[in-house]
Amino acid sequence: MKKQIICCAIFLLLVFWLPSYAQAEQPVSSPRHILLLNSYHQTMTWVDNIVQAVEDGLDPAENDWVLHVENMDTKRHHSQPYLDSLYQAYKIKYDNLPLDMILASDNYAFDFLRQYRDELFSGVPVVFCGVNAFRDKQIADLEDFTGVAEVFDAAVTLDVALKNHPNTRQVFIVNDYLKTGKAWRRTIQKQLKPFESRVQLIYSDNVSIDELEHQIALLE
Repeated sequence: MKKQIICCAIFLLLVFWLPSYAQAEQPVSSPRHILLLNSYHQTMTWVDNIVQAVEDGLDPAENDWVLHVENMDTKRHHSQPYLDSLYQAYKIKYDNLPLDMILASDNYAFDFLRQYRDELFSGVPVVFCGVNAFRDKQIADLEDFTGVAEVFDAAVTLDVALKNHPNTRQVFIVNDYLKTGKAWRRTIQKQLKPFESRVQLIYSDNVSIDELEHQIALLE
């Protein structure tokens, strides 16, 4: 449900912002080109939902828009040399293609465009979604950058869990160690600090799935 709400919100932004941008900044060309930059890979439920929501919301064939989709695959590859190679690939692919809008999902795409938008896609407005640990200052100096941050409440979740299971003494928190996961962990630690006197909070290490399953099996 949360991801559906995020998709809905980003399209409300798109519906109201794209026409005004096109009207104020440049004549509307036909067809118009929109790039969807996903941080992760196709077949992820979140990515599939985003792509489907974009296609449903924009209806490219009906509205004479051409949708270009790029999946950065940063769940599996996120080294700086890899990101540099994406920069070069996008430069070649989009150097002579006038984009009207860029949609960005999750932190890697968001950060990539914050760093390289003006070099790769000069003047093209960006709408982002699914960004964790968002701070206003991240886009303070960027023109035509807007979107929806992903906000969650770990404290409310744990409070409900402890009311349902009042004898709980340990809480094991599983999290990944990619950019988004690290941002989530910082937020979770901050939100759960008031619970430290009530239960023992244990955060998973950066280990393989097999080792993680072993750690969970050893929990009391």
